[in-house]
Amino acid sequence: ELVVGLTFGCGLVISGMARPSKVAAFLDWGSGAWDVSLAFVMGSALVITFPYFQTLQRFGLQEKSLLHASCLDLPPLGKKPDLTLIVGAILFGVGWGTCGLCPGPLWVNVGATPSWEILVALVGLIMGIGTWEARQKLLNSKTMVTAVEAADVIDVSAMEDGKAQQNEAGKETPRARSPSMTVSTTD
Repeated sequence: ELVVGLTFGCGLVISGMARPSKVAAFLDWGSGAWDVSLAFVMGSALVITFPYFQTLQRFGLQEKSLLHASCLDLPPLGKKPDLTLIVGAILFGVGWGTCGLCPGPLWVNVGATPSWEILVALVGLIMGIGTWEARQKLLNSKTMVTAVEAADVIDVSAMEDGKAQQNEAGKETPRARSPSMTVSTTD
């Protein structure tokens, strides 16, 4: 991982993506001073990665790839973008356009050229990650509550079915107590 991270960092520095002024020149389409060189950097990255990920997904190899330590969570083919993807892309674009750095180059600049501007951008990045994590925990807790409620409904209906079957058979069988309802006495 260290070698891959260093290689990626070197690529960001060599391509100029670690310089906010280069990124600002790329995003400035209206002034006539548009710097198209970052389009070639992004295009070459897409030319390499797009066929790779399409091949992994098409043949179901995302879980078996030797280049990945864990399973890739790729969206299904043909899935339309949802609101979270759209909002995330907008926030990413606003952050990138505002400070001229996306997360990779930001980390390069933290080590290479630390400054107050870089620190503010880093704090914004960390706050964004924290907000996303809090949202995920909230969504997961709601899912857990819903699952527990569903399990309770199934449990109650199973108990009612059991009582109905007992009444139909005309037999009354002693009901087992749940562990939370057992009372122990000691003399």
